[in-house]
Amino acid sequence: MGDVQQGEAAADEGARPKNKRWSSWRSWLGRGMRRDLRKRVPLWPRDWVDGLHFRVVASIVFMFFSSAAPAVTFGPSSSSSSPF
Repeated sequence: MGDVQQGEAAADEGARPKNKRWSSWRSWLGRGMRRDLRKRVPLWPRDWVDGLHFRVVASIVFMFFSSAAPAVTFGPSSSSSSPF
């Protein structure tokens, strides 16, 4: 019985000491990202509103139709020649 207690004591000695450095890793992990998000999140709605400027919307519409036009034009010929 004395050997068991000594074994337990030896196991406790090998354990990592509980110091402030190891117990507070959660406080510094990602701290900068949390600060940045805390500052930027209230401004996100305004960023979206500012992005809906006439020139931005016109560019989005132009890019959509310029990429959709070849799909509409060559889609039927591509689908008839493919086995799928």
